[in-house]
Amino acid sequence: IILFHAEGHTTALEAGDIRIASLNLLLQCNTLVWCGSSLNDAKIMFDEASHFMKQHNVLSLLFIAETRELDKLVNGWESVTSTDPDGSSEYYLQGKNPLAAQSSRFQGLMISFIYRNFEVTESAAERYIGCKYDSWIALNYKTIETFILGLVSFWIFRQTNRIQWLETGVRIKQIMEKWSETSRWNFLQKFYLLEAEEHFCNERYESAKLSYDIAIAFAAKHKFIVDEALACELAGYFALRISDHSNSLDYFKMAYEKYRDWGAHGKA
Repeated sequence: IILFHAEGHTTALEAGDIRIASLNLLLQCNTLVWCGSSLNDAKIMFDEASHFMKQHNVLSLLFIAETRELDKLVNGWESVTSTDPDGSSEYYLQGKNPLAAQSSRFQGLMISFIYRNFEVTESAAERYIGCKYDSWIALNYKTIETFILGLVSFWIFRQTNRIQWLETGVRIKQIMEKWSETSRWNFLQKFYLLEAEEHFCNERYESAKLSYDIAIAFAAKHKFIVDEALACELAGYFALRISDHSNSLDYFKMAYEKYRDWGAHGKA
């Protein structure tokens, strides 16, 4: 996908279409964050994209949002102050570009979930669902957004017992299972992690433990360091909930190492 968007950037430049060239740069940056590459490498690409957009006078509020969230992953939740305190860019995105609005809201949902801020995550999930927008351009966003929303849904259910969130999580798990049939490498570890979270919600603890461990193993095998870090961390919270403190500590240690390897030092 990264090579596809790199080629798209070059082709758009040759055609003189700066906006499409910028869009391909943005999609490259987003893919690099989630494919398992170091966030330091992603930061270099973000800086190059930022230079290109400034050079050609292209304003991308979505790019600003993604850069802000990348900084939070690397440096910590409080590392970046809001560049949009009155919400004007959110209004602009919603009115002018629903796809950008959805992606911008996902950035907020993702970062609050990773930092385990439940109140912000719950609110962000409701806002994100309220602006769902489908487009072929967003295909590489869609897989990550779907995965994170599934994990968020199971968490919200465990905290609130609101059955609609369990139903959302189960539906997304079923989607991920279908995707894993076409690309085991990309989606199998995601499916097993969602399955583990469903088992956790339904108090099927032995099945949950097995699914967490399978998710961790496949994430490591398939070199998706983000999925591995998330699986280790969520397995740690699961073990903590059932008072398995020894395994909980081991899972959290592994999660710490994987977040560090990814470059998410603020989270680690």
